[in-house]
Amino acid sequence: MLTPMSLNSRIDASHEETPGRPPVSSSPSGGLARSDRSGGARLVMLNEQPLPWREGLSAAALLAEHDQPEDRVATALNGEFLPRHARARTLLQPGDELTVFRAIVGG
Repeated sequence: MLTPMSLNSRIDASHEETPGRPPVSSSPSGGLARSDRSGGARLVMLNEQPLPWREGLSAAALLAEHDQPEDRVATALNGEFLPRHARARTLLQPGDELTVFRAIVGG
């Protein structure tokens, strides 16, 4: 069975969503383009956590920056499976949603 992993990352508190959500609009990548309260920063989501987007950000780089073991997880980008071999060349766009799963074993 696969379940989303929780993040043990350093997320800037200014990017946390609260009940007064930032504006949401459709992005060309099929995800949601979110702007934060600091003046329109563009974000990506990693396991439902908003993070700053930057040009050239790959799925592999985002995983590495947030201590996700690339060889021990499965990923989905905007709800579609993203194979391990494609992560380094898959550039994220504002509003993309990357979900990380790890296998749970045992009974």
